[in-house]
Amino acid sequence: MGMLYKRGKVFWIKYYFAGRPIRESTGTTKQKEAERFLKDREGRVAMGAPALPKIERVVFAEIADALVQDYTISGKRDLRDVGLKLAPVWDSLSKRTLSECDANW
Repeated sequence: MGMLYKRGKVFWIKYYFAGRPIRESTGTTKQKEAERFLKDREGRVAMGAPALPKIERVVFAEIADALVQDYTISGKRDLRDVGLKLAPVWDSLSKRTLSECDANW
């Protein structure tokens, strides 16, 4: 079971995953939103899904940069392939987090 607490004006949560405490900012000053955030995290833990905060904040640009680096280092494919595949969606996704993107894209 997790707990909700305030640091300044922002609510934080504390819950346990694999026996270790995880503390995370909810990013909100509203208690109801923070409670929903905590319930979401507890649900993920109950299902065995990773509840790591950083995973949800990975932006498309970071993954695109990693793909370019992988192609460069491994030499598996031509970098032009990256440009052709990423150019149509680059502008719309480069500033959004993966959780905001449509999974069917």
